[in-house]
Amino acid sequence: MIAHMNADHGDAMRDYCRLYGVDPGDTQPRMSAVDADGADLMLGKRLLRIRFDTPATTSDAVRKALVDLARRGRT
Repeated sequence: MIAHMNADHGDAMRDYCRLYGVDPGDTQPRMSAVDADGADLMLGKRLLRIRFDTPATTSDAVRKALVDLARRGRT
């Protein structure tokens, strides 16, 4: 899941940053961890914790949570 996000969903991770009030600038966020409560993004040496609204206990639930966060970050 982490490799897929880093390879294919850079724009979504930039949306997560904006949702949390962080401007990634020229730095491409990289996902470094994901668990039931959220995901960790690295912005260079800076760590940004992205929290899910509710625990995601299956891979499908994590995917849905990440999609929802990306949608919210675009608005």
